[in-house]
Amino acid sequence: MKCVGINALVLNEESGGLGVYLRNLIKFLISRQFEFDPRIFLSRDTVDEYVRRYGDMQFKRVNIQSNKPVHRIVREPFIWPKLLKENNIELLHSTLSYIPMGISIPSIVTIHDLGFFHYPEHYTLLRRMFLERMIMRSVDEAIKIIVISEFTRSDVISTFGVTSDKISVIHEGVEKEKYQRQYSEAEKNRIRKQYRLPGKYILSVGHLEPRKNYSRLIHAFSILKKKYGIDHKLVIVGRENWKYQPIYDLVKRLRLGESVIFTRFVSDGDLPAIYQMADVFVTASTFEGFGFTPLEAMAAGTPVAASNATSLPEVIGDAGVLFNPYDEDDIAEKIYSVIGDEQFSKELVAKGSENIKRFTWEKCCRETIREYEMALE
Repeated sequence: MKCVGINALVLNEESGGLGVYLRNLIKFLISRQFEFDPRIFLSRDTVDEYVRRYGDMQFKRVNIQSNKPVHRIVREPFIWPKLLKENNIELLHSTLSYIPMGISIPSIVTIHDLGFFHYPEHYTLLRRMFLERMIMRSVDEAIKIIVISEFTRSDVISTFGVTSDKISVIHEGVEKEKYQRQYSEAEKNRIRKQYRLPGKYILSVGHLEPRKNYSRLIHAFSILKKKYGIDHKLVIVGRENWKYQPIYDLVKRLRLGESVIFTRFVSDGDLPAIYQMADVFVTASTFEGFGFTPLEAMAAGTPVAASNATSLPEVIGDAGVLFNPYDEDDIAEKIYSVIGDEQFSKELVAKGSENIKRFTWEKCCRETIREYEMALE
C-alpha cells in the first residue's frame, strides 16, 4: 500500500487556525480506511498526546520542537530525506503554505494566504524573506496547490502566474458541535472570573499582530463609548505574536485601561463559552486567507460584525454586517447597529446558523483526500 506523509510539525496548542486545520485533518485520516496509508509527522512535544489518544500506528516522532521555527527550518533539509525514505512516503502533503527543503518526492501544498506579499511591513524581515523564497519555490515544485478560499486562489494566480488547473479551492470547516456546547452556570461563572469577563462585552479573537487591525478596532471602541454611550467592554482573545506593544500603548493613550481586557491565550475548552457570552463578535482584520473566527462565533450563536476585506465577505455572506476596516467611524457604526438593535442581532444569529452549513470539516477532508488519491494515480 502506498504511503502519504502529512507534515504536521508545527502543530501544538497555540498554532491558531493552522492547528485547527491540522487537528481536523488528522482526526479524519485516522478514523477511516483509505487506499493509501497515512503517516503523520509530529514534533517531539506533540506526538505523545496523539499517540495516547489514537494509538501509535500512523504517528511518527520527529526530534524537533514545534514552537522553535528557526531550529526546525535549519534541520529540515537534513531530517526530511531520512524520514521519507524510512517510512516509504510516496506523496507528501505540506500544510504550512510551503514545502520544506529536503523534499524530493511529489508534494501537495496548502497555501493559507499570501499576507506577507501584500503587507510586508507586518512581518519581520527574516520571516518575510523566508516565506517569499519558500512559497515561490513551493508553488513551482508542487504537483497540486490547495487553497482555502476563492480569494486566495485569485491571489496565488495573480501573484505567481500559476495556471488555474494546478489549484483546488477547498474551504475549511467549523467545529459546530464544539461551539454549541452547553455550559452550566457554574462553568460560566468560573470562566468569567478566570478571564475577568464583564457582564456585557464586545469580543474579538486573534493573535496580537498588525493585520488583525486591533488599533483601529480600539479607536472604534472609543468612539462607541463617547458617541453612543455604550457600557460594554472590549475583550480581545489572542496571544502576543509580533508588533503588539503599540496596541497596549494605544489603550493607555485613550485611557481605556479598565474597558479593554486582554485574555492572552485561552484554553480550547473555555473559548466556546467566551464566544457564547459575547453580545457581538468583531473581526477588523485587513487580511485573511479564510477566517475561522466569524464562523466560530456564528456556531456559538453570536452575531458577527466583520471587515469587508479579502476573504471575509466570501466566508460571511449575508450572515454578518460588514464594515470598512480602515474607517473607524464605520466600524463603530456597524458594531452599534448590532448591539443597539436586539431584533437585528437575532436575525444575524439565525442567518449565521444557516451560513455555517456551507463549511464542514467532513467536506473539507473528503476533498483533500480526493487530491491525494488523484495525485497517487
